[in-house]
Amino acid sequence: MLRKSISAVAILLGIVAGVLAYEMRISRLNSWELTFTSKPPRAVEFVENGALVNYRYVVYEVKNNTSQDVDFFPTFVMETEDGVTYAAQIFPAVVKRVQEHYGKQVLDTTKITGVLKVGESKKGVAVFRGVNGASDTLTVYVGGLSGDLKSEKTPEGEIVVLYRTYKLVYGRPGDEFVLALDPVNLKSAEWVWRR
Repeated sequence: MLRKSISAVAILLGIVAGVLAYEMRISRLNSWELTFTSKPPRAVEFVENGALVNYRYVVYEVKNNTSQDVDFFPTFVMETEDGVTYAAQIFPAVVKRVQEHYGKQVLDTTKITGVLKVGESKKGVAVFRGVNGASDTLTVYVGGLSGDLKSEKTPEGEIVVLYRTYKLVYGRPGDEFVLALDPVNLKSAEWVWRR
């Protein structure tokens, strides 16, 4: 009886070790990490169809300091403290205003995606529409900066793929009025696993 229990435990440990080794192997095969820097989210407002619409944007720079060319396809999601998420989209009027301030080298997502060669750097902007102006905390998740991924089983038994994602948390004291004047400060930055 004791031998059967020991054998069962050994088999179980072998399976767990195999799964972990497989996940680490996938991660190592795809492993690369781009250097990312950004300015805090800024606000800009536009009148659209007679209504004032606020936008948030993040100006960033990405550099390939790896030893290989990398396919760069960035994704940006902004989350407020109430859990509402906003995916970055293309808004030409906002991009044009950003370029007027930061220069034409700041690219939107359609123009920055593609191969990032070794040593190459590019500047881009991610734009979010209608973010709650009363939010005191803004969390930005940036995908596409790392080749690391892993699979995980949910409590429901579904297998999901998680990607190594850069998480930036910003504090924004102030109110929902004149958003462009409120200071936004970086509180933390870390790598997390995310779908």
